[in-house]
Amino acid sequence: MLDQEIHHTIHLDGGGPADYRSVVAFFARQLLKELRLVGGYDVLYPKVKAFMTGHLFEGTPVDLESPTILRNLSEPEVGKILFDSFKKAINALTIRDSGTTRIEDRIRLKEMRPFRTERRPYLAAVGREAGV
Repeated sequence: MLDQEIHHTIHLDGGGPADYRSVVAFFARQLLKELRLVGGYDVLYPKVKAFMTGHLFEGTPVDLESPTILRNLSEPEVGKILFDSFKKAINALTIRDSGTTRIEDRIRLKEMRPFRTERRPYLAAVGREAGV
């Protein structure tokens, strides 16, 4: 870099094995992560696949193994449509407005009187070697 010399060159052709299953899995995992859902991958994956196959491209059924469709799935607009559709549907099922909440009173730390606590016994953690 400092000597203006080329040390080595890496050629990336981008022609690696493209698989629709990894694309569907990516979108399913991202949805779970974004919506902070702990489980449900096994339920969400087939729904994302069905949505991509039958509804994502103007309701026209598509073959997910087609290289053209896989390339289209990498477009930001397509990902946004998929995310927005699923987020709206999942939030409609899980989030409910239960009214408003009001804070009646609060306690400030500087207004608290000091108090004494008792010393409690505890157990120290002991490190173990792997396989023991």
